[in-house]
Amino acid sequence: MELLVKAASPIDNAYFAGFFDGEGCVAIRKFHNTNGTRNRWQLQLSVGQIDRGPLDLLSSFYGGSIHIDTACNRKRHIWIWQAVARQAEGFLKSIISYCIVKREEIKIALSFCETAREQGIFHKGHLRSEIQETELDAFRLALMAFRVNRKGPDVKSLETMKKARETSTIEELLG
Repeated sequence: MELLVKAASPIDNAYFAGFFDGEGCVAIRKFHNTNGTRNRWQLQLSVGQIDRGPLDLLSSFYGGSIHIDTACNRKRHIWIWQAVARQAEGFLKSIISYCIVKREEIKIALSFCETAREQGIFHKGHLRSEIQETELDAFRLALMAFRVNRKGPDVKSLETMKKARETSTIEELLG
């Protein structure tokens, strides 16, 4: 189910694919519940810009929200567009065929969405077993390992890559 705000043309999709390829971030966030319930995962996309205009246009086609990044102590405001869950998935499906730099990250993110949907937990955060938790966490580790391979490893990243390679799901994704 894609939740587009207004119909995007192939030219719009190509433009925003290039924009996201250069400025965007794909993440699978793991939230630790402090009340003793199981962890939950969420696909999150973000793009930061000083000029809000392109983000407003992005939001008009694909939804999501825009806010000011208050964590940055800069002279100029940084505007952040963010999309999660189904809106993020719909956006990625719209742009994947045009992406170059982030194509593999997008494939991992879309595989994460499909696996979560197959397990009946998409957007709910409920897990029926430890196996599901391990499998979903493997997607998050796969994204981290992919970024390490692109940027060059450091000690912490090498540990993450080792964990990722020990999981068969990641080998299938990146193989």
